Amino acid sequence: MAGKTYMYGLQDSNHDFTKEKSFGKNIFTNAFPVALAIYMDQELGLAPNYIFANSVNDEPAILHATKPLEEIIGTAPTHAFWSFEDSFSGYDYYATGTANRSDLVVKSKTTGKELSAFEVKLVAAPTSGTAKRAREQQSCEIVVRPPTIEQMCFSIASSYGARRRHEIGDVIAETLQHPMDYQWDNEMYMIEKLPLVIEAADKIILNGLEVQTPFVLNALWRTNGKSTVFDRECFDVFFWSDLAFMQLFTRAAKRAVLGDSAEIGRPARSVIWLVKSLFDYAAQGKVTFDITHSLITYGGQSDKAGAFSGNSVLEIIGCDNFVHPRVADDVYTKIISKEGIEMLSPERRLDGFIKSDYDFRTRPEYTMMKID
Repeated sequence: MAGKTYMYGLQDSNHDFTKEKSFGKNIFTNAFPVALAIYMDQELGLAPNYIFANSVNDEPAILHATKPLEEIIGTAPTHAFWSFEDSFSGYDYYATGTANRSDLVVKSKTTGKELSAFEVKLVAAPTSGTAKRAREQQSCEIVVRPPTIEQMCFSIASSYGARRRHEIGDVIAETLQHPMDYQWDNEMYMIEKLPLVIEAADKIILNGLEVQTPFVLNALWRTNGKSTVFDRECFDVFFWSDLAFMQLFTRAAKRAVLGDSAEIGRPARSVIWLVKSLFDYAAQGKVTFDITHSLITYGGQSDKAGAFSGNSVLEIIGCDNFVHPRVADDVYTKIISKEGIEMLSPERRLDGFIKSDYDFRTRPEYTMMKID
């Protein structure tokens, strides 16, 4: 709905950002990163950070750059319609029926054409475990749930394109050696096969470098250590490609193999989910992640695909703009209007920080301090 908005740049959206329900937990957590990215583009002239996969010595690696927001989303932000929790028609070809919902679908507001889809992550740094480290060693936590692995399957299938579907299957089959005979749901069996599964995932990354697609919108906010005070260098935005985000999981799985783990942890299980789902897609022409997810549990809870913090995140996201975000702490007042701030729920972390900080900044004595 077009018109007035209390969130910068989101006047064209499937949510009405003048209504309190649009500032509830799930909507706000996805909307703030988008509004931040638009504000940085439109008002500050700052392009988002872009994290993408590369090859070094024939091994998957990570590169950082900045990339114009228009190139990432497929249109100028002023021409975009922001549809939250929506199914992306670009994935329907690879799904059985309609693809499950993405966190964000970007459409042309003039033609209605669906242009891109993203998972959205809002993270804070430092974590309690890294708050006492030097600033350059402070990290954040990224929690990933199974629906994001399904979205990554869709994104990789779409990045490669239908014509290269069998290439994915050939790479997996050649690497795993008779994957049709694998006991995929047998944890002890798959521990032995895990190095091959990781190798297949790495080959999918290396073979897809030229077609990787922006996949995750990751907004960062920083605090002053463990305090309840915003860091002066506070906000920034990172987009991850599908093949860069995949490396969170493959790298963690490699560490598990090197550590001779006696069980398959969540990141390694997610790599297995991904490779098995892509192999089935190559054979059948459809991503059937729900079947794979139900089959492969290894006796553990399947509500999380992985939780990454400390060095496991820092080795990928770490850069000057992570250590020193480019947007100052008080800029949130230009991204969320006074009316919007009053609708936030202070019991949640970022909401609470914004409300308490705003209350402090609007006290008469603070205003007098600024005048003096």
